[in-house]
Amino acid sequence: HVLVACFGPPSEYVPRVEFTRSFFRLAGMTLAEPPACEDPARAAEGIRAAAAECAAPLVVLVSADARYPGAVPAVASALRAVPCVRSVILAGRPADEALAASYRQAGVDEFLDSRSDAPALLGGLIEKLGGRS
Repeated sequence: HVLVACFGPPSEYVPRVEFTRSFFRLAGMTLAEPPACEDPARAAEGIRAAAAECAAPLVVLVSADARYPGAVPAVASALRAVPCVRSVILAGRPADEALAASYRQAGVDEFLDSRSDAPALLGGLIEKLGGRS
């Protein structure tokens, strides 16, 4: 089960969320998509609540690169407090390693973009989730 959590104005993330949906659907995973939170400052609580409600072990954060620095640390940290969440993925790849490291420190496990090694990423997630999706 994958929670696809979008935040910010839809015009900023629609292509990225379509890619994310396709990636996980092709892997045969079930998707849950709560209503998007347009206010990134309030995204942490809404996404945390949605993950807990649907008991999603995997959460993919989706927005625009420009929104990530202000929201991802709080959202990823909030998700780590949800017992069912086993992995947090960020849709997109940070422009530099320092930013990627800060997201990892906050709780992001993986980055998903068109350059991702799909078999390795999915294999690692399935292993981490104990063979469940």
